[in-house]
Amino acid sequence: MPRKSKFHCSVHEVGESSRSFRSRRLPAPMNCVPRATMSIYSYFDDGDCDYVCEHCGALFWFAERIVYGPLHARPQYTHCCKGVVVRLPFPLYPPAAMRSFFEDAAFMENIRAYNNMFSMTSFGARIDEAVNDGRGPYVFKVSGQVSHWIGSICPPPNEGPRFLQLYIYDTDNEVPNRLRFFGNSGHTPLSPDIVRVLGDTLKSCNEYVRLFRSAADMCDASAECNFSVILYNNVGDRRYEPPASGTLGGIVFGDDSNASNYDIIVHRKDGPPHRVSKLHPSYIPLQYPLLFPFAEPGWSPDMRLHSISGARMRNLTVNMYYSFHIQDRENTYSLLLNGGRLFQQYLVDAYTCIEQSRLDFVNANQNTFRSELVAGLYDALGRGDSNAHDIGKRVLLPSSFTGGPRYMYKHYQDALAICRVYGNPQYFITFTCNVKWPEISRHLVKIGGGSSQNRPDIIARVFRIKVQQFLRFMKSEKTFGDIVAASCFAIHKVYVSLFICVTCGTTTQMVSQRVRDIRERQKSGTIEIRVIKKWISKGKKEELCYQFVDAYGDCIEATTDVKEIEHFDSIIQLQSCYKVTGYICIAQRTYMATVNHPASLVIGHKAKFDRTTNDEIPTMYFNFATYDMIKQRVKNTQLLTDYIGRVEKSSLCPTRTGMMKREVEITLWPDMSHLIGDNVIPGHIVAITSAIVTEHNGLLQLESTYLTTLMINPDMPQTDEHVQRLKALPAMQPTVMNAPVVTILDLKKSSQQTIQASRNFTSEARIAHIHDNRGWYYVLCSKCSKKLYAEEDNGDVIFVCKDDDDIVPNFRYCVNATITDATGSADAVFFNESMEAILNISCEDMVTKHGQTTNPRNVPQLLKSIVNIPKELHLTQKNDGQIVVNNVTEVRATSDIQSPAKATGTSTFSPTTPITKPATSKRQLQETPGPNKKQKRT
Repeated sequence: MPRKSKFHCSVHEVGESSRSFRSRRLPAPMNCVPRATMSIYSYFDDGDCDYVCEHCGALFWFAERIVYGPLHARPQYTHCCKGVVVRLPFPLYPPAAMRSFFEDAAFMENIRAYNNMFSMTSFGARIDEAVNDGRGPYVFKVSGQVSHWIGSICPPPNEGPRFLQLYIYDTDNEVPNRLRFFGNSGHTPLSPDIVRVLGDTLKSCNEYVRLFRSAADMCDASAECNFSVILYNNVGDRRYEPPASGTLGGIVFGDDSNASNYDIIVHRKDGPPHRVSKLHPSYIPLQYPLLFPFAEPGWSPDMRLHSISGARMRNLTVNMYYSFHIQDRENTYSLLLNGGRLFQQYLVDAYTCIEQSRLDFVNANQNTFRSELVAGLYDALGRGDSNAHDIGKRVLLPSSFTGGPRYMYKHYQDALAICRVYGNPQYFITFTCNVKWPEISRHLVKIGGGSSQNRPDIIARVFRIKVQQFLRFMKSEKTFGDIVAASCFAIHKVYVSLFICVTCGTTTQMVSQRVRDIRERQKSGTIEIRVIKKWISKGKKEELCYQFVDAYGDCIEATTDVKEIEHFDSIIQLQSCYKVTGYICIAQRTYMATVNHPASLVIGHKAKFDRTTNDEIPTMYFNFATYDMIKQRVKNTQLLTDYIGRVEKSSLCPTRTGMMKREVEITLWPDMSHLIGDNVIPGHIVAITSAIVTEHNGLLQLESTYLTTLMINPDMPQTDEHVQRLKALPAMQPTVMNAPVVTILDLKKSSQQTIQASRNFTSEARIAHIHDNRGWYYVLCSKCSKKLYAEEDNGDVIFVCKDDDDIVPNFRYCVNATITDATGSADAVFFNESMEAILNISCEDMVTKHGQTTNPRNVPQLLKSIVNIPKELHLTQKNDGQIVVNNVTEVRATSDIQSPAKATGTSTFSPTTPITKPATSKRQLQETPGPNKKQKRT
C-alpha cells in the first residue's frame, strides 16, 4: 500500500495580485548610461561628391556605390545609366542669352511665369500656393491629377490667344499679348525685354516653334484653308541627335486619318482641347520650352536598353529615363538642373509620369495580380452589387504597388507581427534631414546650384546616405544594446522604431535578453540564467525539462529530447549559471506547466551553454498563489501551483472530518513523503512548488507531483518576508466538526438539507450481505495508477498496463455490501482502508494466500466471516445518496454511544501500517483470478 502523508497549512494571504511573489529585481540606476563607458562621437562626414561613373560621367558619393562589389575594386554606380545599358543623349549646350537669364536672380524668381508664357500646352492641376504663405523655403505642391492640354491653332471667336495660339495669332503684337495674359502671374512684374529675347531665341532653335510659325504663315495666306498640325509619336534614331526640321511634326491638309494612335493632332480652329498623352515624346518639351530650348524629345514606349553581348533588348522604363537626366556630370551644363522652381515642377511632373506608368502596368496585368475569388464574387459581396455585369470590373492594386491600400495594410500587419514577436519597441527615434549638412553645402557650391531648395534630389540622396549610416551605427556600436528588429518609414523625416533585447541597466544585463521578453517563434538571442530545476517529464512524450531563472527573477521552462539526456546532463548542472544561445522559442505547454510564461525554450544540438558566475541571479523561483487563487484552480492542470503556509497538523492518514474551511490540505505521495519523514511538525513554515489543486469534502488539497519541491522553514531572501509574517500569526484553535450518530433510517429519510449540511456520520450497524456480482477487489498500476487488465500467458495470469512496463500490481479492496441495523438496511461501499481495518490483512494477501480467489466475484470465506458482526461505521453520504464507509471501529459501550440529538463529534482513525508488497511480485501472479469488471473510483 503506497504511503501518502498529509498535513494542513493555515491560509495566510500573500496578496491579491496575480503574481504574489517575484524574485528580487535589479533596479536601473537613475543616471543610467547606455554603455559601460560613454564615448563622445563627432560628426561623420561622408566626403565630397567626386566619384564618377565610368560609363556616363555622373557624380556620386562613395556611400552610393554598389555595396556587394569587392572592397579593393573601383566603385560601381547604377543610379544613372544602370551600368551602360541606358544610353541617352547628354543635354546640349544652351544658347548664351538663355544661360545668362538662368544666372539672374530676378529671372529665376519668376521662371515659372516665363515658362508658362512660352509653353505650348497648359498645365492641368490644382496648384496649392497656400503652402508658400509662410517664411519657409519654396514648395511646389499640386493636388489631384496632373495633365497637359493643347488647344486649336486659332483661338475661338471673341477670345484672346493663349499658350500655343500666341505663336500663331497676331505675331506682330506677340510680346504685348503674352504680357497681357501672363504678366501678373509672377512674384514681380515681368520684363518685356526678357520676353522678347526668349521669343527670338526659341524661334531660332526650337523645332516645335518653327513648325507652329509655319502654320501661322499659312493662316495669314489663306483664311479658308483647312489644315492640321500633327506631332509625330515615333522617335526612332533621332533621339541620339538634335531634332532636325520635319522630324517632330508636319502640316497636313484635309483628312488626318493616317495619324497613329499617339500622334497629337492640332486642328486649325473649332477643335476641342486635346489631352497630351504621357507616352508621347513631346509631352515634356511642349510644357517646358525654357528647360528644353532645342525641343529634345522626351520618353517614349519605343525606347530600348542597350543590348550587351547579344542579350535580349528590354524596354527603357520611365524611371530609368528621368533618373538619367537628373544627374550632375562633369563639364556638362544642364538648364534642367539649374531650373530652380521650374525644376521642382518638372520633378512633380516626372513623378506623376512614373506613377502613371506603374498604374498602366498593373491595369494591363490584372489577370496576373487578381485571383478568381478576389476578382469576382468577393468584390460583389464587398460592395453589395446586385448586377452581374459589374462583377470583376474593378482594378485591383496589389500589395507590391507602393502607396496603395494593400501595400499600407501589409506593412501594418508586418508592424503588428514584429511587435507580437519582439514586444513593443524600446526606442522611437525621429531622424530629420538637415539641408545645411556639409556634404550638401559643398556640393551646391561645386555645381553652382544656389540654394538647397532648388535641388531636392541632392537633399534626398544625402538623407538616404545618412539614414543607412545611422542604422549601421546603431547595429554595430550597440549604443542601446543588441537590436533584434528595426523599422523605418517616410522621407526627409524618418521614424525609426528600435526593438532592443534589454532595457538600460548594467553592462552584463545589456548583453543578455530578459526572460520575460521571450515570445513564441522569436529568434534566438542571448540569455544569462541559473538552472534551478531539472526533471524528466512523464507525459505523452518523455523530455528532459529545466527551469531557468534570470537576474530579474523571471523564470521560463526549457525542454530537450530525452535522447539528448547523456549529452546535456553533463553540460547543464543544477544551480549553475550559463549564458545560453542557439535555443528555439515555442509556445508554452498547456498541461502541468510549472511557470506562467507564454513561451518555453527547446534546447537542441545548436544550443550553446557557456558557464559563468553571477551572484545576482536567485537560486530559487516562487510564484506563490493566494487562497482565492487556489480555489479557482481546482482540477485545473494547465498550471501547477506554488504555495506557502504554516503547518497546523500532520498525519499519515487521510482525515475526513474536523477541519476549518480556510485550511489547505497538502498530500505528499510516496517519494516526497519518505523524503521528509517526520520533519514536518506544527508551527513549521512550508513552501511547496508545482502542486495540483484538488478538493475533497469541501476542503482544498494540494497534491504533490513528480516535479514538486518542498522546503521546510525556507531561509532565503525570496521568502524572508513571508516567513516572518507567518510566524507572527497566532496559533489556530483546533476545531472539530460534529459528526452525529444516526441510524440507517435517518440516512434514508432525513431531509436533504440536513445531509448537505453534515455529510459525515457515525452509525452502529452490521454487514448483512456482500454483493458478489460486482467483484470485491481491483488491481492498479504502481506507476500510472490506472486499472490493470489480466491476460493469460502460458497458463499463468499476468497483469498488463497499456502505458507502462515493469510495473507492480497494486491490489485494492472494493466491497459492495448491504448494511443493516434495527431501523432498516442500505447499500454501502467499503474501500481499501475500511476493509483493512476490519480484516487486518491486505488485499494482496487476501488474493494470493487465501483460497478460492481465482475470480473477483468469488468471495473468500475469510471475507464472509465478517457478516453479521456489529461494527461502528464512520460514514460519508455523497450528494447522489451513495454511502461510503471511511473507517470501522469496534462497538463501544452503550454509555459511550451518544444519541443523534446529543452527538458532539466524530472519531478520527489511523489506519494500520501498510503491508509491504513482496518484492518478487512484479507483473505476474501464480494464481489466476477471473476477469475483473472496471470499478468507478470514488
